[in-house]
Amino acid sequence: MTEEREGVIEVFAIWEYNSHEEYQNIEKQVKSDKVHVKRVRNQHEKLRKRGEGLLKEVPKEDFLLSTVPRNKTILGDFP
Repeated sequence: MTEEREGVIEVFAIWEYNSHEEYQNIEKQVKSDKVHVKRVRNQHEKLRKRGEGLLKEVPKEDFLLSTVPRNKTILGDFP
């Protein structure tokens, strides 16, 4: 998360995938899970009801590429 600026704290998560295709396959499976989709929608609705402006925007996605080969990082020993 970021430091609070003008009453706003940005929370984010970083997920690693082996490829964009792998991400797309997983995302397709997640979005087709009706129970999961309903649970996420309910959570967003609860946040909206708890306080005006608590959830300022719908989560967005950005994609990052590493500039360092994985085997050259501290994660290189992990599968």
